[in-house]
Amino acid sequence: MTKREALTKSAVVALIIGMVFPMGWVVFTSTAYQTPVIEKSILDQMTDVERERWSSQNTAEASFAEHVSSVPVFISNHWSGYLQASFGIFILVFVINGAYLLGGRK
Repeated sequence: MTKREALTKSAVVALIIGMVFPMGWVVFTSTAYQTPVIEKSILDQMTDVERERWSSQNTAEASFAEHVSSVPVFISNHWSGYLQASFGIFILVFVINGAYLLGGRK
């Protein structure tokens, strides 16, 4: 395997892991809660205390399937943090995998 092939393979593996790992982390380490839909005009009429009380009374933990289906929305709402985590993981995996592949070329 040439140096170019090793670095290309390392980059592809790092890209895949960098994009998938943060999503898996969110899926398996967090929980999702659902609240009923309410009109904004009604929420605007409530005080902060009333909103907190309404939210705590009407919030229920989502099932695992509902949680998984809400992950793309979570990622789109927190895209900069997801991108930072993906980039950090990409660099880490690329360096480790590249060193492993290039070190085995002897």
